[in-house]
Amino acid sequence: MKPSMLSTASLTESELGQLRKAVSLGFANAASGLSLMVDRRITVSSPGLRIIPIGQVPGLVGKPDEVVVAAYLSISGDAAGHILLVLSPDAADDLVEMLVGYRPDAMAALDDVERSALGEVANVTGSFFLSAIADATDLLLQPSPPAVIVDMAGAALDVPLIAVAMTMEEALVIDTRFADDDHQINGLFLMFPDVASLRLMLERMNRLDE
Repeated sequence: MKPSMLSTASLTESELGQLRKAVSLGFANAASGLSLMVDRRITVSSPGLRIIPIGQVPGLVGKPDEVVVAAYLSISGDAAGHILLVLSPDAADDLVEMLVGYRPDAMAALDDVERSALGEVANVTGSFFLSAIADATDLLLQPSPPAVIVDMAGAALDVPLIAVAMTMEEALVIDTRFADDDHQINGLFLMFPDVASLRLMLERMNRLDE
């Protein structure tokens, strides 16, 4: 029998608090890393956090034929899963401008520098996020190098959703905001832990919080 699905509503206040604390710490450290990279203050915040069934993820990202920019990382170590940072094309252009100082040509594909900048955002944000979760759970969590995808939302989600559909039921959805003095950029940070890994993380958080 499959274990029952989790949702934000089914989590205890302690579990929600631990998740929010880990996300806030991870994003604060990611902001410091990005700020050092560009020698300018950047903030990364999480206005919202929830756990939803994987089947609801496409509806959050946009219509299947809408173009999105996504950066993908896999998770290995003591827990397994996947991370996806999803941005609209305008948000991705703003983020590139924030990092490299110029705005990509809207009529051209992202070049290597622009893809590298977006990949580094995903790498720094994902790495510090996993580090904060690891500290809160005493687990080893390692991200893969990022892959940047520019495609219609349906196609961009196909690969990670197919990869997780057999072993993962929920996605951790974190509304994410990158900001500096001139930009405020909204995106979605999605974590797909397998069922056993999500429960292990929550159990460890509760145990270490006692």
